[in-house]
Amino acid sequence: MGQMLKRLLTAIPLTLLVGCATAYQSMGLTGGYSDTRLGKSVFRVDFRGNGYTSAERTSDLAMLRGAELALRYGYSYFVVAEAQETTNVSTYAGPEIPYAAGDEDEHASVLYMGTPPRRPRSSITIACFVEKPGVNAMTYDARSVADSIRKKYRLRVPSSTAPSP
Repeated sequence: MGQMLKRLLTAIPLTLLVGCATAYQSMGLTGGYSDTRLGKSVFRVDFRGNGYTSAERTSDLAMLRGAELALRYGYSYFVVAEAQETTNVSTYAGPEIPYAAGDEDEHASVLYMGTPPRRPRSSITIACFVEKPGVNAMTYDARSVADSIRKKYRLRVPSSTAPSP
């Protein structure tokens, strides 16, 4: 019984830590995605993670959002025209001294104790196509990307793919 209890107590914090990573959601206090339509078939997607989110997850979820936008607007393929991966590290005052965390474009401050959080951010600009383009760039099949990333992170398929007003 002691060994089983020890395993359970070890698993609980691990489960909580995994559950704290930024969810696939519209931008909120803990991060998420935002997107801007730059042209009829061109979109800019940003995904910001929190201190528990890996850079790989932010990159994947930005790609998922890009694939969803392509499908939502009737496109089957997309090309990543530009990509940027960054990690924001909050300023840190000392081992047990509170410090303020915020982004250059956010003025909200939160006080933390201990190690400063690293918040990864992934930004992509995509160009969408109805048919597979004959360009010298990596072309992604939007449906395959969406299905693969949803499976990897066990995400549900959205109930509607209609464009938002």
